[in-house]
Amino acid sequence: MDLVHCIFFFDFSRSFRTIGDEIFMQAFESTSMPFELWTHEAHLRMAWNYITQHGQQEATPLIKQGILRLNEKNKDKIKYGYSETITMFYIHVLTKAILSMPSEHSFEDFLKCHKYLTDSSFIAQYYSYKVLENPESKVRFFEPDRAALT
Repeated sequence: MDLVHCIFFFDFSRSFRTIGDEIFMQAFESTSMPFELWTHEAHLRMAWNYITQHGQQEATPLIKQGILRLNEKNKDKIKYGYSETITMFYIHVLTKAILSMPSEHSFEDFLKCHKYLTDSSFIAQYYSYKVLENPESKVRFFEPDRAALT
């Protein structure tokens, strides 16, 4: 890793929650975000930015295409890969959570109010392992088999 990448990596990871949304989104959209930082929380932050800026309908293709672009750039590092079911599930629950917030709020405030979204087991309240591991759930949306989305 060259010095510039090391500095970017260090500064980016150290200031993950305080880095400006514009810079964060530029790194995501340009696929220059170090893959090690493409965490579940980074997925949430990206989707939160798109949904708060564009609304669910316009944000959905931006979210999906952005994830696919970043994954394509890092295909040698991908373990699980893109899932249409998981992506659409989180778009739905994020939108619902965003609508419950005051119109002006930060991502940090959003996560404080909706901490459950960072819990990796949250999705298991809605989906069984069997559904999420079905190869078809990666390419098309499956409705939850444990609890309905409201």
